[in-house]
Amino acid sequence: INPRLIYCSITGYGQTSSYKDRAGHDINYLALSGIMGHSGRLQSGPPPLGIQIADVAGGSLHAVIGILAAVVERSQSGQGQYIDISMTDCVVGLNSMAASASLAADVAQQPEQSTLNGGSFYDYYLTKDGRYVSVGSLEPQFMTGLAAALDLPILLEKGASFHPEDRQLVKQALADQFKTQDYAHWHHVFAGLDVCVEPVLSLEEALHTPLAVERGWVVDVPLSEQTDQTEPQLACPIKFSRSQPRYDFIGQGLGDGKW
Repeated sequence: INPRLIYCSITGYGQTSSYKDRAGHDINYLALSGIMGHSGRLQSGPPPLGIQIADVAGGSLHAVIGILAAVVERSQSGQGQYIDISMTDCVVGLNSMAASASLAADVAQQPEQSTLNGGSFYDYYLTKDGRYVSVGSLEPQFMTGLAAALDLPILLEKGASFHPEDRQLVKQALADQFKTQDYAHWHHVFAGLDVCVEPVLSLEEALHTPLAVERGWVVDVPLSEQTDQTEPQLACPIKFSRSQPRYDFIGQGLGDGKW
C-alpha cells in the first residue's frame, strides 16, 4: 500500500466497536447519540426529521473534514493515513452545547427544557390558518421589537426569565396572539421588521424565494454533455472568491456515459 495514500471509511458505528457489524440507519444513529432524547415535545416524543442529520452532517461532512485535514498533514509528514468515520461518533459531536451542560454542570437534558429546544419562547407558533412562524427573538433589541409588533408587554416583563412558569406564560401569550391572524398577515408584518421572526416555508416555497435566487440555491444542470436540455438541481452552497463549481451533467446510471 502506498504510504502516501489517504483512505477513509464511513460506517454507522466505526471499525473498532462491538457495533461495527451492526445494521443501522440515520434514525438509529440519532437515537444512540442522545440528540433525540432532548429533541421534540414532552407530550409527543422525538420527531422524525426531514433530513438525515447523522448520514450527511455526521458522516459525509466529517469525512470531508477528515480527508482535508489528512491532506494538509501529509504535506508536513509526507505520510498518508486511514480515517475511520463513524456516523454515530460524529453526530454525537453535534451535541456540543447540550453535552457541555450535561458533562460539566451535571444538568440532565430533556425536551422543552433549554432556551433553544423549546424551553423558552424561542419556538414555532401556529397561525390562524394552520401555518407556522419561527420566533428567535432572544436578544433584548429583538425581544423589544417583537413585543411592540405583537403588543405583548409580558414579553418584556418575563421574556428573559428562566423560571418555568414565566416561560410558559410568555409562550402561551405568543401562541394566542399568533393564532389571531393568518400566515399571510404575519408574513407581511415581519417582512419589514428585523427581529428574528421568519415564516416556516415548504421546500418548494423555499427554493423559489428571492433569497434562493440571490444566493443561487438552484442551478440548471445539462442532462448530458451532448444536449442543451437541463434539469434543476441544488447548487453547491460554498461560495469561492475565484473558483466556480462546474455542473457538467446530471447523475447517470451505472454503465452510462463517463461513469
